[in-house]
Amino acid sequence: MDRIAVHAITAALCITSSTLTPAAEREWRWRVFENEDRVSLTISQTDLGTDDFGPTVFSCKVGSGRIEVERRMDEHEREAVAELIRKDQYPKIELLPPTPNDVSLVQPSFSELQGWQYKFDIAVHSAAFDEFGRTGIFQVKIGTAVIQNELKAGLENVRKFQDGCRHPR
Repeated sequence: MDRIAVHAITAALCITSSTLTPAAEREWRWRVFENEDRVSLTISQTDLGTDDFGPTVFSCKVGSGRIEVERRMDEHEREAVAELIRKDQYPKIELLPPTPNDVSLVQPSFSELQGWQYKFDIAVHSAAFDEFGRTGIFQVKIGTAVIQNELKAGLENVRKFQDGCRHPR
């Protein structure tokens, strides 16, 4: 079973203690889901378990210092990955803004449930993820294609997620 499907099932099984009103409950926003030793951050309309979430899932093992990024590919992203393969280029993800010494590779996969997707990992303290926490914009570059996620609702949960992923001091 692919990791995005596992995250969907995990989110569906999570029990959260939420005091949101029904109107806020139906708002697409960044939400944190916690399950045993893992934490996930994704766009969803509810704090309750669901399989209805956005195309990007950030997850980590608590205290690991690394974030796993998984994303369903749209046509633009499929073309970017295909172009790397056609040109036999190194399948590197470039974080925007760049984070020195944090190199990650595009790892494409296919699932009948989710279609084409890819994953990569980044440091929890990367400039790109810190910028995302401030602005709601997460950007990477695959080959010449810039991929951008943008949503400001729920940004307070980005810090909560990031704190869960950091190495204990």
